Amino acid sequence: MRSCCSKLCSCCRRKVEYKPRTVSIGGQTLSFDKFPPNVIRNQKYNFITFIPLVLYEQFKFFLNLYFLIMALSQFIPEIRVGYLYTYWGPLGFVLIVTLLREAYDDLKRHFRDKEVNSQLYKKIYPSGIKLVPSSKLKVTDIIQIEKNQRVPADMALLRTSEKSGAVFIRTDQLDGETDWKLKLTVPATQNLSSDQDLLTINAFVYAEAPQKDIHSFVGNFRLTDERGQITEIPLSADNALWANTVIESLERDMELLCLTGVEDKLQNDVRNTLEMLRNAGIKIWMLTGDKLETATCIAKSSRLVARNQDIYTFKDIKNRNEAHLELNAFRRKSDSALIIKGESLETCLQYYEHEFVELACQCPAVVVCRCSPTQKAEVVRLLKTHIKKRTCAVGDGGNDVSMIQEADVGIGIQGKEGQQASLAADFSLTQFSHLAKLILVHGRNSYKRSASLSQFIMHRGLIITTMQAVFSSVFYFASVSLYQGFLMVGYATVYTNFPVFSLVLDKDVPSHIALTYPELYKDLTKGRSLTFKTFCMWVLISIYQGGIIMYGALLLFESEFLHIVSISFTALILTELVMVALTVRTWHRLMILAELLSLAIYVVSLVVLKDYFDPVFLTTWQFAWKVLAITLVSCVPLFVIKYIRSKFSPPVYVKVK
Repeated sequence: MRSCCSKLCSCCRRKVEYKPRTVSIGGQTLSFDKFPPNVIRNQKYNFITFIPLVLYEQFKFFLNLYFLIMALSQFIPEIRVGYLYTYWGPLGFVLIVTLLREAYDDLKRHFRDKEVNSQLYKKIYPSGIKLVPSSKLKVTDIIQIEKNQRVPADMALLRTSEKSGAVFIRTDQLDGETDWKLKLTVPATQNLSSDQDLLTINAFVYAEAPQKDIHSFVGNFRLTDERGQITEIPLSADNALWANTVIESLERDMELLCLTGVEDKLQNDVRNTLEMLRNAGIKIWMLTGDKLETATCIAKSSRLVARNQDIYTFKDIKNRNEAHLELNAFRRKSDSALIIKGESLETCLQYYEHEFVELACQCPAVVVCRCSPTQKAEVVRLLKTHIKKRTCAVGDGGNDVSMIQEADVGIGIQGKEGQQASLAADFSLTQFSHLAKLILVHGRNSYKRSASLSQFIMHRGLIITTMQAVFSSVFYFASVSLYQGFLMVGYATVYTNFPVFSLVLDKDVPSHIALTYPELYKDLTKGRSLTFKTFCMWVLISIYQGGIIMYGALLLFESEFLHIVSISFTALILTELVMVALTVRTWHRLMILAELLSLAIYVVSLVVLKDYFDPVFLTTWQFAWKVLAITLVSCVPLFVIKYIRSKFSPPVYVKVK
């Protein structure tokens, strides 16, 4: 379904074709191309796509789709069980909460984008300098950028206040590197007497088509003087200012005393965290804009690459033949950690995408250096497409935002590089070391709790559906509801809600055990807690218990229809409470309270709801032993099976405890 939607969207969306352009200094372009506005937009939705995309993201999962189908089926009178709001109420509540959460998150992105797009810059006009918001800048504008100011768009550097024509920029928001990069002006414009003179010269700048490599640029500056003499100056990356870099002052006399080495300071417990994640069966790829040497140093110092582990450094490649030869060489070293540059990765993916991903995924660790923000997002998208696994992207800078938003789960770390990553992420952390607890403890518990909760909600609906089906079949498929009025409402709310939803407090092992034995998480990667197999198992359990309760009540009832209702409904409530108790692995006081509260509410209902129950029959021994017998036959076999499995094939967490 995802691939169909992707193909449909790609067919409907006009493919963007980037072309080289030639523009006059402060004038017009020499082409008729319409350039996009200089607007930053990190929103996931717009007014039209918001509801369809949110609904698609929710119902692409099997269990969510199952609940939707069950709710839709209640519009058919012949198979309706109870009132529509008992199905659509919970489903509608979840959808409303999801819509509000997504709307809130996207609204925050909108305001953050608006703040960036509203930043004012000095634009040079013939009449002087005026302040213009970033979103209003366009191709050919001449902008004056101050020290420590963000570069609002990709630009050619024409002049600087430094006589040498040199300026330094910080590219940490692009490639993660915090050192300063030297940029040089065009000599012909640097020698002008003032900035206003830029508007009077006859000059053009040729720029190659936009591309993803921030380390290379091909351009040309052409100046025609008053005598008609043409001067052409080649432009390179040294003359380009990339968007989201920051202008620095750093022209002063310096004396080089000594150079002993380069050290990237790691946060506390980075090594232990990476080791725990690796032991948990999580494959770790490091995507960085750092140079090859720096990336290798960080990979070793962080223990992403073990001390005794071989490292295969992928050679620089430019064409298909070189990529083929290097992949063959890498194939013989697939048990080594891989380090590859972004340019070489781009070439490999162009010709041998599937082969490269297959080999890289066999490596114990992968490091991609000189990686642009766009490439980081592409790598995440590549892994999602080829290996069909969940991806989690962790970053701490603006250069990681696209990667974080592309991943299934995005985690931002508040660091020296600002809060852009943490604001764009699903989760925000203050330290990298907190990642271990987030994934190995909270993530693991969340998965297991969600699995249990989903299965019980499904079980709760299926068991009463089975009972209704049995009841209807006995009475020649008459369209008569087994339980009327408040009984159906109460079953889906006050009688069973508290115990079922108290399962969100359940945990199989304490937090310190989950961190001490990260291998426990590895069992979750197999997805056995919530699969089609477990779904079928719970369907069978629901059919068995629903059939036992209904046939038992029909077999043992006296003469009144109310007796069938009294026996079957009481056995149903007790079965749900017992099943929750059998599922709990670690009791919490609120779980006990939920069980007792639900039981107490039901006992009070037996006394109060005289229209639904026979008060005299409820006080008899006949009622008590029949309900007890049906409940035992419904639950004891399942308890026995669970006990035998725990003895002969215990779960991993039991062995650890």
